[in-house]
Amino acid sequence: MASKKPEHTNHYLAEICSQASRSPLVGEIISEVSNVDVAKLPAAGLKNISSFFEILAEKAPQSMYQHFSVLCPLLDSSAHQVRSALVVAMSELVGYAHKCIKAAESGVNKDTECGNSMLLFNIYNYIT
Repeated sequence: MASKKPEHTNHYLAEICSQASRSPLVGEIISEVSNVDVAKLPAAGLKNISSFFEILAEKAPQSMYQHFSVLCPLLDSSAHQVRSALVVAMSELVGYAHKCIKAAESGVNKDTECGNSMLLFNIYNYIT
């Protein structure tokens, strides 16, 4: 069995959140991570939190969007790495919205999350 190192926890946590994207658990996890005082974290902790945000936005953009308001205060963080990760996460959301818009325009809707028209409308309004 492969050893599970603490530095890989962000990947596991993002994977759990993507699998349980409709669960209130995701909101709780994002809320807890956003409440961490990043100014007191060592470099490895900042790297892990930043990586979690980026991975979550890639694997579960709908969850990241739904809870992004909780993360917005971190854009004022003193930690450049965290701010940068949130900007990368926002770019993932823009890419996801673009994919959904293109799917809607072509009439092809294979992604069930893109089928959520209210989410698509909100993402589109958020980025325009």
